[in-house]
Amino acid sequence: MIFKVKAIFYDYDGTLVNSKKVIFDGINLVLGSRGLSRIKTKELMNIAGMPLQKGLAKRFEGLTEEKIKGCQTDFDAYMRVASMEYKLIEGTKDVLSYFRKKGAIQAVITSAPRHQVDHDLSRFGLHEFLELVISREDVDNHKPAPDSILKALASLKVNAEESLYVGDSYVDLAAGKRAGVRTIGVLTGFCDRGTLENGYPDMIIDSVADLQKVVEVISA
Repeated sequence: MIFKVKAIFYDYDGTLVNSKKVIFDGINLVLGSRGLSRIKTKELMNIAGMPLQKGLAKRFEGLTEEKIKGCQTDFDAYMRVASMEYKLIEGTKDVLSYFRKKGAIQAVITSAPRHQVDHDLSRFGLHEFLELVISREDVDNHKPAPDSILKALASLKVNAEESLYVGDSYVDLAAGKRAGVRTIGVLTGFCDRGTLENGYPDMIIDSVADLQKVVEVISA
């Protein structure tokens, strides 16, 4: 089979790993410790995929920059330990292995910090399937801006028309659209189907485990 899809980019949290409870608990722990109101699960659909400080600036109008940065620092410290509770979404390793064998270029593009993502990818044995990891520190403008995806395209020397981005949030899909790649939403994160549809994905699937069939259809 000759793949029309040359490169596959993946979001991390909620796309490759089940991290919903860990992230939800961590955010509310930090908010409570700083005297801020808890955030509801449904509200996370509006900020999922962003660095926390960007999401909090959107959620809490008038919150000082100092307090927002403090929340991000506290959350990152919490996640250094709590991310050990992450579990791979079923089928993730098989899918990445399959596309690696088929010669597809694969990368992770995430708003999570470098130290956490690299540690987790090593722990799960996923680095061997990836050509590149773009993390929060690698760009100034984060999703839904297209910068991280554009950086991956340039670094890997692939065209947007040959690439797709798989993500679990509206901001993932919006970033992909702005970068000119095809986008696929997965229902394993905080966002429901209706929220994902607001990002105008080319397709929505239940999980990354279904990606093989989708790419085979695209490549037919």
